[in-house]
Amino acid sequence: MLDEIEQRFRGNLARVENLLDLYEHELGLTGQGRRPTHATDILRATVVLLHASLEELVRSVARWKWPSGPPEVLQDVPLARAAGHEIRPSKSFKLSELLEHRGKTVDELIQESVDCYLDTEFAVSNNERLVGILKNAGVREAALEPYLPPIAQMIRRRHLIVHHADRNPLHGQGQHKATSIGTTAVREWLGCVRLLGAEVLRQMRNPIAAA
Repeated sequence: MLDEIEQRFRGNLARVENLLDLYEHELGLTGQGRRPTHATDILRATVVLLHASLEELVRSVARWKWPSGPPEVLQDVPLARAAGHEIRPSKSFKLSELLEHRGKTVDELIQESVDCYLDTEFAVSNNERLVGILKNAGVREAALEPYLPPIAQMIRRRHLIVHHADRNPLHGQGQHKATSIGTTAVREWLGCVRLLGAEVLRQMRNPIAAA
């Protein structure tokens, strides 16, 4: 499982690198000067993919570790519905609702509920959420702290891109419709996501040493 998670993470970051290479080399957008919005949209797409790569790593680790974790890890996970990827609006349920899952083991029902929750309710929307999910998977927060400030910047920028089309709130001469973005910041965010991911995978591979 861990090898698959790591391979997927590395592959997703390679896609991010490819977008940066496209921007810098294929389009020749290096050096000084403000770039047109239609060109820097490649960088905005890069930020969205980078955030998705982080989210996919965290989701995969949680999917693997949460079902076997202590009870407090699962206290906010509702019981899954039998039909499709649906979750119940409340964490409480009646015994009769278990009839939908007749024939499943407890372990199967826990895994299915975790999967449904992560597929429908999961989002890395801020650092508190990021750290909380990983702590529930057994990751030490202290080892992640050096990477969190830039990652918080990346998450905020991704929110502006996805929900506001990266609209520039400033108006007037010299202002573009979209907020300025450059490769320096995006590469810093990529580096921090890569290092945080490597630390998470290291702790997953060697939990005793990480404790």
